[in-house]
Amino acid sequence: MLDSREPGAGKAARIIGGPRGKPQEISRPSALQTGGLAVIVGLRFGPTAEPFQRTAAQDRDDAARENAMLLHNVYFTLSNPTEEACEALVEACRKYLKDHPGIVFFAAGRLEPELARSVNDRDFHIALHIAFSDREAHDRYQSAPDHKRFIEECSPGWARVRVFDSICSS
Repeated sequence: MLDSREPGAGKAARIIGGPRGKPQEISRPSALQTGGLAVIVGLRFGPTAEPFQRTAAQDRDDAARENAMLLHNVYFTLSNPTEEACEALVEACRKYLKDHPGIVFFAAGRLEPELARSVNDRDFHIALHIAFSDREAHDRYQSAPDHKRFIEECSPGWARVRVFDSICSS
């Protein structure tokens, strides 16, 4: 076992449990000297009996990802946030973004002015929330003509747009 008190490539390292339990010095070559072999060997011949064996947690994560929705949350800050401009953007969201294949939930609306706790991010005027059945539905939506038309028509009024995408399961 390496003694972690003396790390460093190309330096001597102490091995605990040498002959008769006494520490012994060895030379540890750098990754450059070994051509990166230490890294490759460490991955292939790690501490597990079965290298590259998948864990149950990895299998669960993959299954959850396969059955997970993609949540697409967009927060718009308008350059001129008049009542009319805010309502026009909400209506444009409904007109261009509501009816795409794979959408399982759609909502667009304004910032709630009464929720002003210190943890509330209030740096937006309009919020768009879409839950897609999967990642592929989201990807198709991104290249859909109505989505592109929405961006083309509405983006001149945006001062800032923040997008938060996440994979979620129930």
